[in-house]
Amino acid sequence: MIWTMHSGFHVYRNSLTEPVEERLPSMTEGGRSALSASGRWIALVDHWLASVDVSVFDAQTGERVYGFSDNGGHHVSCVEFSPDEQMLFQARANRGYIHNLAGSAETVRIEMTRAGVGLHIGGAAWSPDSGSIAIVAGSRIVVYDTAGTELRSWDFPNENNAQRRGLSIAWSPDGQWLACGCANPQEVVLFDAETGDVLKRLSDFPEIGNGIYSVAWSPGGERLASWSNDTRRVIVWEPATGEILFDRHGVANGVGFADDGTLVASVLDGRVIRVDLTRGEILDETPTTA
Repeated sequence: MIWTMHSGFHVYRNSLTEPVEERLPSMTEGGRSALSASGRWIALVDHWLASVDVSVFDAQTGERVYGFSDNGGHHVSCVEFSPDEQMLFQARANRGYIHNLAGSAETVRIEMTRAGVGLHIGGAAWSPDSGSIAIVAGSRIVVYDTAGTELRSWDFPNENNAQRRGLSIAWSPDGQWLACGCANPQEVVLFDAETGDVLKRLSDFPEIGNGIYSVAWSPGGERLASWSNDTRRVIVWEPATGEILFDRHGVANGVGFADDGTLVASVLDGRVIRVDLTRGEILDETPTTA
């Protein structure tokens, strides 16, 4: 199944083989969302006048099972389930929250600051073992454990006085690499997840632009997809060599991989496409409700 979000404040469940949809009973602005690893839970963001709510629904029944509110009204920049589905992370401005979905443990709050100034959180990624979470804010990456204790941190290299800004982050399936999508300049930077050393830079974008708002690893870690907001462009890379394996413009919002390694993306005319990257062929195009 693929979940898609449309104007009109509705969320739909789409079959990859048939254009039959079921609507989730939710009111959401169609912004941030996350699906848990097994497809059991879906998290949605509701933006109201006085508060911003994150709701977790049973993806099969549509029942709302958890809810988290913020009367401060800060917009949610990211929501991420841990791989073991026991925790949910959400970010609002410079604050991150780790919610325990399995028990009665209190919510852990994390604040991203530098010299007393808050750093807006661009993205977060759980480690494959669910034991830690990497957060990118401004030009800084910090790795925390699930209790909110900082484990390690580092800054982006700023050659030529360029002030890089991290917008998205993804942990490789083997836990060894962190991929970060950036602005100023637009590129994907690959870091050693333990040392913070820069392993590789991937760039085939104009230097000036809105930035790389989505990065995703294939299940085996042999491919990395990036999505740039201003050009609506998806590139699939071979991380080890920097080779471009697939390149397409006109992708609406983000990119991901199916369990079988095929690329999944929504395009601007409302279709969801799957791409066989071994052959570079579009397997199917699923229409969604407008």
